[in-house]
Amino acid sequence: MTSLSRQLARLKDAPSSGQGVERDYSSLLFNKKEAASLDREQAYKLGLVGLAQLKKIDPTIDEWEPELFAETSLDFNRSMITKEENEKITASLERMITLLAPYFHHQACKQVLEWLIYRYQIHSFDAEFVAIAFLPFHDMNSYGRLGSILTIKKNDWQWMKEMTKEGAPIPFNFITRQCLIAGGNMHLIGAVGNFLTNLTKTFDDEFVTKNYQYFFLFFTKLIASLFEDPANATDQLISRIMPQLGIALKSKVLPYKISGMILIAQLAMTVTFTQETLFPIISLLLNKVKSSIFSTAMDTFIVICQRQSLDNLPIKTIRKLVKRREELDLDNYFQKIQSEADLAGFLKPFWATLLNIYNHGVEDEDFSDLMAVFDVTTEANQLSSRQASDLMNLVVQNLVENENIKIPKTLQRNLKAVILRFGPEFDVIRSKYKKKNESELCLLIEQCQIQPHEIGDLDLERKRKRRRRTSSTKSAEDAKDENENKTKKLDRHTLISKIVEPEQRKPFNDSPLQIIFKFSQNKWDEIAFMLQSFKRPEYLKKFINDDFESFAVKVITFVATSKVKVKEEIKVALSHITLNPDFVFKLLSKAKTEPQPKKSKPVGVKATEPLFLNESDEQYQKRLLFVLEILNINTHYKADGRLFVFLFDLIEEVIESKKDSDTDNYKLSLTISLFLKHVQQPDAATLLSNSLRLDAIVKVIRFTNDHNVLRNALHILALLAPHIPGRVVTQIMSVFTFMGDGGVLKKDNDLTLSVVEEALNALFTAIMNSEKTDTKTAKFKIRQKLLEVSKIFAVSLIDIPAHRRMRILRAVGNTVSPDDLWIFLGSIYDNFCTKWQKSTSKKNDVDVIHEITLEFIGEFEPEVQLITAINLLDYVIKLGADHQSAADRLKTSNTNSNELIVFDRDSRSVQKLRYFRFLIFGWVLKFFNYKPLYEQLGALDDEKLYERMLEVGKKLLITVTNVADFMENGLKVAEDEQEKFLQTKDATENDKNAAVQKLRYWVALAAKADIICDRMRCLLPANVSGHIICDLLIDADDKQKGIEPHIRDRAMQLLNVKMIAQSGFDQSNDKGDIHTEYLMKFAKKLNEWITPAEKRDEINLCQNAAFSLKLVAKKIPPQDGLKVFTETMEKCVALLRDWASFDEAMIGNILLLVGELVRSQNLKSTVLYSEAICSNTIEILRDCEKKASDVIEQIEIEKQKVASEGEATAANSRRKRSQLSLCGKHYGDDVLLLCALTCSQRLFDHSSKFITSFYEPFIHVVSQLGAKYMTDSDTSNSDEVNKAAVSSPRMDNIRLRLTFIRTAISKQEIRLLVEPFTNVSSKLMKRPLTLASLTGLIADSIKHTKTDYITKVIEQLVEMFMILFKFRKSDKKVEKFEFYNQCEDSILVAFLALIDHLKADGLRPIVNSLVEHVKASISDPSNTRLMAITVFNFANQFYDSYHNLAIPYFSQLFDLSIKILKNLNAAKTDSDQLFINGIENDTIEAAQANHLIILILKFINKCARHSTFFTDDLVKASYPAVLDEIENIKVSGHEDRCIPHLSNCIYSIAEASVDIFNREICNSLLLRSRHSSAKIRHRSILIFEQLVDRIGDSLAPLLPMIVQYLSELLEDTNKKVTTQAEKTIRLLRLKFGDDVFGKE
Repeated sequence: MTSLSRQLARLKDAPSSGQGVERDYSSLLFNKKEAASLDREQAYKLGLVGLAQLKKIDPTIDEWEPELFAETSLDFNRSMITKEENEKITASLERMITLLAPYFHHQACKQVLEWLIYRYQIHSFDAEFVAIAFLPFHDMNSYGRLGSILTIKKNDWQWMKEMTKEGAPIPFNFITRQCLIAGGNMHLIGAVGNFLTNLTKTFDDEFVTKNYQYFFLFFTKLIASLFEDPANATDQLISRIMPQLGIALKSKVLPYKISGMILIAQLAMTVTFTQETLFPIISLLLNKVKSSIFSTAMDTFIVICQRQSLDNLPIKTIRKLVKRREELDLDNYFQKIQSEADLAGFLKPFWATLLNIYNHGVEDEDFSDLMAVFDVTTEANQLSSRQASDLMNLVVQNLVENENIKIPKTLQRNLKAVILRFGPEFDVIRSKYKKKNESELCLLIEQCQIQPHEIGDLDLERKRKRRRRTSSTKSAEDAKDENENKTKKLDRHTLISKIVEPEQRKPFNDSPLQIIFKFSQNKWDEIAFMLQSFKRPEYLKKFINDDFESFAVKVITFVATSKVKVKEEIKVALSHITLNPDFVFKLLSKAKTEPQPKKSKPVGVKATEPLFLNESDEQYQKRLLFVLEILNINTHYKADGRLFVFLFDLIEEVIESKKDSDTDNYKLSLTISLFLKHVQQPDAATLLSNSLRLDAIVKVIRFTNDHNVLRNALHILALLAPHIPGRVVTQIMSVFTFMGDGGVLKKDNDLTLSVVEEALNALFTAIMNSEKTDTKTAKFKIRQKLLEVSKIFAVSLIDIPAHRRMRILRAVGNTVSPDDLWIFLGSIYDNFCTKWQKSTSKKNDVDVIHEITLEFIGEFEPEVQLITAINLLDYVIKLGADHQSAADRLKTSNTNSNELIVFDRDSRSVQKLRYFRFLIFGWVLKFFNYKPLYEQLGALDDEKLYERMLEVGKKLLITVTNVADFMENGLKVAEDEQEKFLQTKDATENDKNAAVQKLRYWVALAAKADIICDRMRCLLPANVSGHIICDLLIDADDKQKGIEPHIRDRAMQLLNVKMIAQSGFDQSNDKGDIHTEYLMKFAKKLNEWITPAEKRDEINLCQNAAFSLKLVAKKIPPQDGLKVFTETMEKCVALLRDWASFDEAMIGNILLLVGELVRSQNLKSTVLYSEAICSNTIEILRDCEKKASDVIEQIEIEKQKVASEGEATAANSRRKRSQLSLCGKHYGDDVLLLCALTCSQRLFDHSSKFITSFYEPFIHVVSQLGAKYMTDSDTSNSDEVNKAAVSSPRMDNIRLRLTFIRTAISKQEIRLLVEPFTNVSSKLMKRPLTLASLTGLIADSIKHTKTDYITKVIEQLVEMFMILFKFRKSDKKVEKFEFYNQCEDSILVAFLALIDHLKADGLRPIVNSLVEHVKASISDPSNTRLMAITVFNFANQFYDSYHNLAIPYFSQLFDLSIKILKNLNAAKTDSDQLFINGIENDTIEAAQANHLIILILKFINKCARHSTFFTDDLVKASYPAVLDEIENIKVSGHEDRCIPHLSNCIYSIAEASVDIFNREICNSLLLRSRHSSAKIRHRSILIFEQLVDRIGDSLAPLLPMIVQYLSELLEDTNKKVTTQAEKTIRLLRLKFGDDVFGKE
């Protein structure tokens, strides 16, 4: 478009275009032609029909803007109204368009829009508004059509014009991309937002909510999509979006407000805001929020707090929120949300704000609401350790910052529970504030009424010791201050500690039974001192075990029945004594009165008295708890089977009682702790073998409310897992699926999920570490266990809720070895396959399982993911084909008897096997399309990728090979089976259908496999792949490395793919191409394989090396590859010198390599070896020319075979794709021809100056090949061409290569080509098709050359053409006549190309010389007369090219044409006087005479069209000879000459002089209808009929004469003549009426 055009386009606004001369035919429903025929009444009716249809949906739609559809609008012209009127009509139209927008998918809406476009030109005046109003329907074809007619002049909308110019819909991602491009179309965001704002202002809330939900959804989707990539979150984009979100949050329209909330949450998760930005957003969210959407607003608020860093919140907003506690039901909301999610990020700033409100004072009526909020959010059992730590920190900090502040009682109560529950976290806080704010810490403890023994004093003691160690380094002044502080601390410590160190005195050494007497005296301090002796080993050795057991019984009884103040000291003392299992069992058991035995015990045996007789249930429970406490801390007791039985009974008793008392919970905690302690001992599995009751442990997990109990119970299961993995995983999966029945697990929050993760981690870790050795047997056992638990795990996987499924999977994955992950995934798919039923399964089920496994595998490093996918494919291949025995699988897959059986194919049907295989291939395909994988790989640089992917890369190569081979074998078997059943007559329909289905399955699977292999080949960047493959190939010849030849070949194939895909020299390597240093290594290695080869493997290696070297040569800059490729060239030339003794495919690739070296590498050796290369290449081409007939026949046979293959085409084509050679496609005998032509082309393109001496042989052999391979089918019926027109891919390749070499030759300097062209022409004068091929080459050369260069060699060229014009002297066989005609046309095309470069004064002598030659041939028969054919053919083609400009050259030739035409008429001239005697049929002379007559008639016809040249004299001189040709029936081809050539010629003569036609020609023509020969009569009337049809009414004056002649013909004796006469009469009647010949 010119500058002026662009200026005019900008000036052309809607009003000016409306006043244009050409009417606008824009239409939404009709094409331009249909729209042009649409009048205003039709358009108006169409609009009313659409409005009536819409009224059925919305009864009020016609009430809004009725004037738009009034009859007066028929005469409305928008371009003629005033500005004020236009503004009014624009507002009305925008309201109507807005009302129509929700119904755009209805045809009625489009009909109404058609009226608005026709009458009001909304596509011009309101184009931008229309585009925005209907933008949510962007993916409909109708919107594409609408967009194509909109005339928006703003540059911001150019993208829509380009996108919809063909009426195509607009993809959503294209709209998003337009908003994000450099500079951006951010106006689109504002336009959409403004449309919504105006929408809410124009219509009421209810109307908008009901009708425009779709637009709010589109608005949300558009804004959200902009931030899918966090990198898009620029300041410019955010500044454009935030005002729109503010308007949305303020809006009273519910969908608009919800959209704002969603987008704010999305932004909060992507962008980091300042506190100043967030406070207004929070205020907009919560101020005046309605209770109906309160939970949504609060959820958004919490997301903001969780994702952003906030220390506090807007006080006014939170104060108002607290005031509305009851109205908004805040208590229930917080209880629910805390049980569902971890609110650590929200609660910290929320508590800080609540404390600020409390500090600033609260009115009495609001105080209770504030306390209620404090109460519901600080319940200890709802908090995690992080939340508890935040709460305690905030309270202490508040005490520090506000002196004399008192903690509210509600908070005191909850805070105490938090401190006691989260002791370790409180110890951290105490250590933090100990030095500077100890008084506030004590104030907190005091206000919360926490007793010293409840929080312990160990940390304080430890701190004091640490201070003493560092005191020596302090100054005296610091030491003094420290002593004062120490005194104060000791006093304070005395207040909070109830245990006072006893005075140093002599240790107690008497019997432990002596201590019992002190209990009755309540001397607790003395008892505590005596019990210290139990810590001394020498004291314990001093007395027998019975004494200690008696002491234990007494003390335990005392504790159970009385209040003891040294209970802790007693527990510590009893923890040091050794307890007998029998004694322990008695301590735990309830007292029973046993009957006295009848026989007395032997003398000397002490009778055992029952313990704890007359004990109440309450006392027993106290004793039981105390004994459990002792056993938990006693390290000298070894459990036996009875203890585990008792503990199981105790657990079931507590669980079944369903009491939630503190005592029962404490008892359960002690029991589980004791169980865990003793299940860790080495022989626990043996002790539990007969008494194990996993149900009891599972019940604890389900019902407990104590996190520690839950952890311990799960730990027990983990310890049992290595011994009974199946049972344990079955139980634990049922728990994690339903997450408890009322205990902690049912809360299903972050804490419980973390517990689950820990348990599973421990469980699988225990399984993976169950074997202590690292032998193959041990590893196999571990894998067997993993397989067992994985199968159980897989059963419950789908049932586990989605929000906890991934965390469970992650916990499992973190413990399983990367090499074994495939077992886990394989088990999942095995279970899915087991449940699968074709009749009931849904496609969505497969998608779900794929999504789960993909998300799971995405948690690992990329190399682990790849290894897993590779292992799965390897396992599927090891499973074998559909019908393969176990023995055959062992032979083909090298599997051993210890191989894992993930999928038991021996017990499964073939359908299950096929489905399992299809599932795995489907998953792997999805995996290689999984975006996170490529994001992970993309984050690594090439060096890290190489380090991490070296082993994976090698395995990828092996797997690609195995998959390709596996699919190949499977397809072959399926095809053979189908063919067998289809050809077997006795085969049943079921067998045939099964065979067909099997083949379809394998074809579908092969399609997936092909894509997988391509993805695996192209997975790693070219540079990384090149590095890995170069290392592999360098090691390929090292037998110790164990690299098999087929792996080497596949590695080369992969590198070839990478090199083909990359762009060129890597210079800066910005595109990730292979570094030159690796390619040089590769080239040096490949050079070693370019050797004379005779064995098949060596031939293939040399062939593949040559192909790869060709690709490498493209990528290495010439300066870097000089040395390497010089050696390559030497080796190639050595092979070419003895080419006939080597494999054709190998030599073909050597030729391709040489051609590439010539093209890409500037080698001096090219000059050195140019003679050898050219001579051998020409020799090869000559040999190929001799074999052309065999090649063409082979191609024809192959074509017929392909056509007969029928239904197997899909499978065969797949096999052909999979059988691609490393060096390109497999060809037949033509491989050498193609490669030699390519090499020759490279020589002419890049080294032509070194091979000028070989121009002539190259031109000669290329012309011969062109004659055989590039001839049209209608001439392909002789031995010379051998049916060369066979069309097939192979033939197309040959022709393409011949075209390339011909083009390369034709581009050489014409001065160097003239002599070779002339010499070759002389040699080929008797071979017309080859000569035609040569002259085509000459024509191309002349066309490619500039006139200046042609002028320098014009004499040589004219001389050459004069020789060529005499080529017909060899035309002596009628069967080759058509070939000579083709050759002549080709010569003339070349000659006309030369004429294009000549001026008039240069052309005239050439034409005159041709005319003189023809003139001489009339009088001198010895001079060949056949050149006249070429001259008149030239005259016709010269005229066709130059028209009027050619006429001045024809004056002499025209006179000769009349003479020759007369001398060719055998009816008027004696046979010995004929120019060419064509009387005898089926002779070459007859064909030549007929052809020359036709050429002369065409020539006269063309001359007659020019009245200035074709005067009356020429008419009178020419028409007799032309009319006499009607009688020239002796020369064959007469009828075909008459129609159309003769009739056209007569017509042109008649047109040149109408008077002479009327007076002489017409009568002379009709006189021939009275000739004695029926043939002449018939053909004369045929010609006359043609004239009647073309001349028509101008024949009216001649009608009487015509009627007379035709009437006579009606009575002719020859039926053909009468029939033709009747036909002519009918034509005349049609032209002049029925009365011309009367009514009959």
